[in-house]
Amino acid sequence: MERGPYAREIAEIAEQGLSRYGIGGLRPILREAYRQLGGTLASPHARCGLEALLYGEDVQPDAAGEGGKPRRGARLWADTGFAAGRRAGNPLSFFADFGGHGGAHGHLDKLHLSVMHPAGTLTPDFGVVPYGSPLRQAWYSETHSHNTVTLDGLSQAPHTGQCRRFEETEEALYAWFQSTGAYPGCTLDRHLLLTDDWLLDWFRVTTDDSGPRSIQWWMHSAAEPLPVSEEPGELPGKEHPAAAGTCEGNVGANPVLLAESLKDVQFAGASGGKSSLAGKRDLDPAAPATVQIRYELGGESVYHTALVMPGDELITVRTPGDSVDPCRLLTAIVHSHTGASADFIHVYRAGQAAELRRHQEGVVEVSVRKADSGETCARIVRLSGKTGLELMEPGGE
Repeated sequence: MERGPYAREIAEIAEQGLSRYGIGGLRPILREAYRQLGGTLASPHARCGLEALLYGEDVQPDAAGEGGKPRRGARLWADTGFAAGRRAGNPLSFFADFGGHGGAHGHLDKLHLSVMHPAGTLTPDFGVVPYGSPLRQAWYSETHSHNTVTLDGLSQAPHTGQCRRFEETEEALYAWFQSTGAYPGCTLDRHLLLTDDWLLDWFRVTTDDSGPRSIQWWMHSAAEPLPVSEEPGELPGKEHPAAAGTCEGNVGANPVLLAESLKDVQFAGASGGKSSLAGKRDLDPAAPATVQIRYELGGESVYHTALVMPGDELITVRTPGDSVDPCRLLTAIVHSHTGASADFIHVYRAGQAAELRRHQEGVVEVSVRKADSGETCARIVRLSGKTGLELMEPGGE
């Protein structure tokens, strides 16, 4: 998401910070600001603001990310409640929010996840419209406009989550974020496992109720979801319809009315302005299905594989656009489950799709084909409620 005036303000501040205080960490921020303004750090047409003229220095030789400098690593900001996950061998990275609510400016978005690629952010936080807009309360500050989970169609309560684990080994980065204050009697656990090949998102929801609850996992992408069988640039076909909202095909639809309608959507089934995503299932009709989706970001492909349990629904829903242009509608993926608990298991991979298979309760297999050798590499992931995720070789479970 790009906003010219905002990028210009960031550039102005970063120019002063670099010159007056020598804060090297501002270089990648400045580079991104000028990229959004249509230039680079080395472009005289981009660096034409007053601050660049007064304070700007020659930052071309040592711009961050250039000249062989190492890529930034993973980082946890425990006090503020944010975490960034990165692996040197994986173009995908993530940013997670588990901290304090934020008072009057806060959103009901605990355990929100943004998945990023060098070509662009796949699942961004779409920000907020001006505070006088009715869309601020109707959509952008609500839970279902973020990449997290809702219960019974309601937004979360204002609260603070926690980070249970954040550690990196030679094989992977593992992050475990938890929330117990979003809904009464409900625990949300988001487990993220980032290897050199893929990103696993395992979101477990547990409630104290014995009766069924309506649980929805929301994923808002900046790019339109496409079936993996079609070529880049083509519109989705019948297998994976993407224009599935209540205002389908109407780019001039009123986003306020659309946001209000999404509060009352019943996600069981695929009628009434939404579409199911079909997947492939084993011969056993009781086995989970897998659904694969592709997104195009600046000419690069990112693949998304979902494990859909029997009785679950994976659907597409039309939503208001980002906060820059809410009328430019977007397509969200909603994974819906009815029950006292739910496991939402999804894998992202750049370049090629990953295969995802359930072995037994709490155990899945992720397999990928190596682009260079053509060999298939499989790993087992096991989830324990007490210790979290464990990565192991096939047969080790």
